[in-house]
Amino acid sequence: MFVRVYDRFRQQASRVSHFGRIALTLAASVLLSGFMPGQITAAQSIAPSYEAVPESVSGADTVDVLSSASVTAFTEVTSEKRRSGTSVDGTLFPVVTIGVSDKADLVREREMLISTLEKLSRAMPGTQFRLRVIMMADGLAQLNLIRPDFMFAPVGEDALWQREGIESYRIATRKTALAKEAAQSTGSVFVTLKSRTDLNDISDLKGKNIVAGVPDSVPGWLAAMGEIKKAGFDPDEFFASTEFLFDYYPEVVAALWGGKVDAAVFPTCLLESLEHQGLAETDELKVIHDITDDALACRRSTALYPDLSLVGFSWTPEKMVRDVTVALMSQESEGSFEWLAYVPHANVDALFRELKAGPYSYLKDFSFKALYARHRTAFWAGGAVLLSLVLYGILLQVLVRRRTRELSETLAEQRRMEAEAREHRRRLGHLERRNIVNQMSGMIAHEINSPVGAICNFKTILDLMLGEQAQKDPNIRVALDGIETEAQRIAGIVGRVRSYAKQQKHAHKPCDLVEIARRAVRALKVSTSVKAEIEHYETPAAPVLGDSLELELLVLNLLRNASEVQPAKGNRVRINLTVRRLEDGRCRLEVRDNGKALTDKELERLTTMMQSVKPEGLGLGLSIVRGIADSHGGELEFKKAEPNGLVVLFTLDAYVNSSATEEQPDAAVEHSKNKEDGASTTPA
Repeated sequence: MFVRVYDRFRQQASRVSHFGRIALTLAASVLLSGFMPGQITAAQSIAPSYEAVPESVSGADTVDVLSSASVTAFTEVTSEKRRSGTSVDGTLFPVVTIGVSDKADLVREREMLISTLEKLSRAMPGTQFRLRVIMMADGLAQLNLIRPDFMFAPVGEDALWQREGIESYRIATRKTALAKEAAQSTGSVFVTLKSRTDLNDISDLKGKNIVAGVPDSVPGWLAAMGEIKKAGFDPDEFFASTEFLFDYYPEVVAALWGGKVDAAVFPTCLLESLEHQGLAETDELKVIHDITDDALACRRSTALYPDLSLVGFSWTPEKMVRDVTVALMSQESEGSFEWLAYVPHANVDALFRELKAGPYSYLKDFSFKALYARHRTAFWAGGAVLLSLVLYGILLQVLVRRRTRELSETLAEQRRMEAEAREHRRRLGHLERRNIVNQMSGMIAHEINSPVGAICNFKTILDLMLGEQAQKDPNIRVALDGIETEAQRIAGIVGRVRSYAKQQKHAHKPCDLVEIARRAVRALKVSTSVKAEIEHYETPAAPVLGDSLELELLVLNLLRNASEVQPAKGNRVRINLTVRRLEDGRCRLEVRDNGKALTDKELERLTTMMQSVKPEGLGLGLSIVRGIADSHGGELEFKKAEPNGLVVLFTLDAYVNSSATEEQPDAAVEHSKNKEDGASTTPA
């Protein structure tokens, strides 16, 4: 009779959707209830219903209709049980909604669900517990819509929620009386007809036709696939055909009995339950790859995994989680099951990873879309890195070209400056030698004039002392005449030398003191290895009247002396070169260094005697500077810098206009002559 009833509903179920198949299956359960006294009645059927929850239910064991929509348990509060914030006037207390997945075997789990809700209701008086069946056919849309406070989740289902972004956590896991440990409570069993003598082990199932219930159920299918994987086979290519009928009873059982498939996959303990309820004859069935031990009091073919869990969500209130957890854990264990906390599920995650199923199902898809979804962050990071490398390559090429052009320009400028520096050194060297010769000629002529004059004076004294004797004695006369002749000859030579020195001076012309200073700075940088920091010019131009080469030699000597100072420990030589125009119209060049502090005696040697304060210095450079300054009618001053160092000031009349140009050279020359004459009369 069972087979005939099933066949009728099977034919109808093939023409309807999944929801229609569920309804027909439930109707079949109603028909079968006549064979099971004390089981489900018509009023307690699982037909879809969305009736409103009653406002109050009196009695601790009163339970509403169990349907695919809801079941409600509520215990009214008495005066002895009333808690703070509640009332006993019949008003409902907070509602706790507990969902259950339609993937669970609602017929088998009905008794456990009702019992658990009744105990929670008694443990939390005044709290209304509502059970809602969550249809998973449309993904997680209904779960997100209803948002139950808790969920009875089959093993591994909460991992799928985590992948879809629904944060959940296990509160407790059920342990049946048939299992020794909660972590090893359920698995799969391969079942075939006992007449199939060719099917005894897992390897015998290769290429056969198989039927099962739900494809993403751990005890109904995935545990079996894990065992096939462990045996060394590819689960995706192992069977010739696979059919999922969603309902183990009666559809899967009928398909096996009718010989439509070679074998079936059942959750553990389902055969024992059907046999106990008298719904199926198991004497003609046998288990393939039977594993017998004391871990589970049921036949099985695979490893064992945890059972159903009560799961909370991120939106569940904390105090509600606390109260429900306490109520659930404080329940006395019945003979059939109990709830335990902190049950490990690592073997479930390992199974999903090994089969690339559940939260790891994306690992099987190697399309670009799947790879992008799987490694979105890596794709973006790689794209960003690739784009950065491309941009960096373009930027590098631009920079290399720019740098190459700059280097070429720099090298060309360096070669030009080196050539210019060589020419400057040649000209300045020639000028230095000329000035030294001029000064040495003047000094020698000046110094020789005195002894020559003395010789002439001594000859005159001898003439007076000898008198007539000198006139009578020809030898004395010859000697005295020879002295006079040679003295006059020496004086003539000195005069010609001084005349030659004076004739070498060049005429003064208009020039720019700022440009002269710049050329001197370039000449210093090229001609010396001393690394000095030189700054800066305060006026764009300073026109003066003079010899640009001589003025450049003056500035170069001042900069060279400043660059050879000894700065404070740890500091570099720093030179401040300033050219400015004074209020009286004159131009001033200032050279300041950061050398050691000078004593008064050293400053006096520089100012009055033009002697170098350097141990190895001869003072010739300062003499040249003084000579050039005097020849241009300029003023040369030496001052102490604060807190240390030396300041040299060279002040010169500015070149104003063409009319002033006619007068300025004469004044400068006249001023130079006056200074030279004064110097020539200074005692040696």
